[in-house]
Amino acid sequence: MRTVVTIRTWSVTADLEALRPMTWNVSLYHLATQRVTSCLVPGLLLTLAGCCTFGDRANKQHVAEARELTSLGLNALHRGRPAEASRFLRQACDTSPEDTRIRRHLASSLTESGQTDLAVYELKQAIEQSAVDPATHVELGTLLLAQGQPHAAREQAMLALDLDRQLAEAWLLKGKSEKAANQLQVAIDSLHRAANYDQDNRETRLELAECWAASGEPLRALTAIEIHNASYADDQIPIHAIELAGRVMIDLKQYFRATQMLGEATGRNDATAQTWILLSRAQWAAGDRSTALLTALSAQQAFPENSELPDLIAILNSESDGSLHAAR
Repeated sequence: MRTVVTIRTWSVTADLEALRPMTWNVSLYHLATQRVTSCLVPGLLLTLAGCCTFGDRANKQHVAEARELTSLGLNALHRGRPAEASRFLRQACDTSPEDTRIRRHLASSLTESGQTDLAVYELKQAIEQSAVDPATHVELGTLLLAQGQPHAAREQAMLALDLDRQLAEAWLLKGKSEKAANQLQVAIDSLHRAANYDQDNRETRLELAECWAASGEPLRALTAIEIHNASYADDQIPIHAIELAGRVMIDLKQYFRATQMLGEATGRNDATAQTWILLSRAQWAAGDRSTALLTALSAQQAFPENSELPDLIAILNSESDGSLHAAR
């Protein structure tokens, strides 16, 4: 609701002018004018103050409501209920549409529920509202990269770096995007920049190791992956990182280390078919084909749908005792 206040101070002066006799003392005229003005101005100020107070009260009410809805949404998200979180955060956005932080939270909940297209839309809306937050560009770029758009993701990383050249997350996104586009050397340079600004970031170390391995630099890859893995307790190292270390060790002909590490990893609940395949290849490369075949056959029982295992078993079976396969 808009309040319009019209002030006609000129008419008061005009009326006084009309009533003023030529013989009035000038000081009396000014005194009358001041008295009239002194009556009008306080009233005007009170009116405007009332309008401002009403507007401030309404704005504070919207902010409080949006804050409460956001809190409910984040609590639902932390409890693993992204759909419920999205409902609360959508209401919060409608209540306070100019708050880009709420929109970012909404995008996170949409991502968790698998609605990445909507999440991308919300982040783009947030950037349109305020393009000065580099973190929003990084979040949008991360989603675009997950959708298989490395060039668009790199563009968002560059926009974030234009706002903050020392933002490690932006350099990491840039490096990951370049790696996805097979620009390995450029990616390595970007990831080194990310590591310089955040030396403890595990993901950066893992990405560096993968880039070095793909570039045919297994020794550098092993250094990077060992730094990464050393930041975890032995039983908490991600299985993907163990597999990468095993692959690099095989390339460096460190077969005993590879078989020992991968052998322990196959006993974990999160071991994959690739864990077993790498163990079998390490055993084979070390000259123990029979054990390698047993490992591959065990893997096939655990992962019957894996397409790589039949070829590996065929090769190992043809170069070892064929009765071993029949016995299994």
